[in-house]
Amino acid sequence: MKRAVFGILLASCGLVACGGAKPAGPPPAPVVSVLEAGSEPRRVVRYELPLHTQGRLSSDVETTLTNRYTNTVLENGSNRLAFPAVHTTQHLEVLSVEPDGTITVKLDNERVTSDGEPADPRVARAFERELARLGRTHETFRLAPSGARSNIHVDTTGEPVRASERTATVQFETQTAMRFPDVPIGVGAAWRVTSLVETAGVQWQRTATYHLRAIDDATASLEFEVTASAPEHALYVEPNATAKVTSGSSIASGQFLVELHGFGVTGGAHETSEVNLSIVNHALRVTSTLQNESSFTVKPADAK
Repeated sequence: MKRAVFGILLASCGLVACGGAKPAGPPPAPVVSVLEAGSEPRRVVRYELPLHTQGRLSSDVETTLTNRYTNTVLENGSNRLAFPAVHTTQHLEVLSVEPDGTITVKLDNERVTSDGEPADPRVARAFERELARLGRTHETFRLAPSGARSNIHVDTTGEPVRASERTATVQFETQTAMRFPDVPIGVGAAWRVTSLVETAGVQWQRTATYHLRAIDDATASLEFEVTASAPEHALYVEPNATAKVTSGSSIASGQFLVELHGFGVTGGAHETSEVNLSIVNHALRVTSTLQNESSFTVKPADAK
């Protein structure tokens, strides 16, 4: 959801051209390293969901974007977009269970709503289109006992999904899914997951650090911090127009209580990021700084 909203922001501000930079191929798999094993007793923490397990989650996202720019003739400007809160209700079900515990999950966005629309008509149109698309979105994916996701398939019910959009969704979910280490850990354990992530054409080098605060047979309580940096790279290159990221940084933190035998997740996160851009269109040259602040909360939805 956050990836989709950030894409709206960039596109609505006219900072991403159709097509964009050509993808360089799938990124390498995330790397997990244990920093601290934690106290005894320790165990290999795993998700174990029986066949036909079902669950419903309710999430809320709030996002604010500030854009500051300087153009060729040294004119300065800025604008601030406060997006209305977006509320999503999802239904999940285990379709199959493999001998090693890997499950196939079906995810349906049952309902996607917002607390209004952005004041800027151009942004509002893009925002409403994205909400409508998200409301038609269905996914299936394989979830390993560690939490790693793979074989992600996205469908938007009657609306074709662009190959680039499907690839971006798959890579984002594959690279950012929270996962447990493959070795025994106990309370106080800490582990790090490093990965490469692309969001709306911006390439991030991401490091997530997780801390296990409590665990029992049914749930695990986690705190986490995520830092990311974006090196200089092109967003798109055309004969008379180019745009590139000159630098970027992001930091997020939060906590979650996750069910180990179901889909329940309770918690939230807060993120701030900054992306610096250089844009050339014929004689026009613009430097721009996008600052994004967002918050995310999730909890089990009330049963129907």
